[in-house]
Amino acid sequence: MSPAQIFDTYADNVGWEKQNTLANIRRLKKQYTNKEGPFSEKETNKGAKPEPFKTKTEQSKAYTLLLKLHMESDQSGIDKKSDKDIHQSNPNFSQNPLSDFKKYNTNVKRIESYVHIAILKSLLCHGAIPYR
Repeated sequence: MSPAQIFDTYADNVGWEKQNTLANIRRLKKQYTNKEGPFSEKETNKGAKPEPFKTKTEQSKAYTLLLKLHMESDQSGIDKKSDKDIHQSNPNFSQNPLSDFKKYNTNVKRIESYVHIAILKSLLCHGAIPYR
């Protein structure tokens, strides 16, 4: 396959710029070969305390990922999944008990709806969306 075909087949819809495709593929191949980055096989400490979901100053990987999934729910399909399915779908989510995760997910849904409302108000105020 040529680099252009690889880009069109695999990378066109993931935000890569076409001129960086080969460098990105080489980087991913190197990470895969060396078992680094997303391909690392580090063992997690089962007895370790889970990372706090969200504090006043920091957000965990689970919080960031969950908010992103809700913000892009039309692509992620998260609205069609149960809390249990979402909890089991990622190790960052499953490090917390399901009962806690349900509370976190509810809070993130509420935050996501506030963000969407703020964006719509901003667009209305700036004339990007005509007010009827």
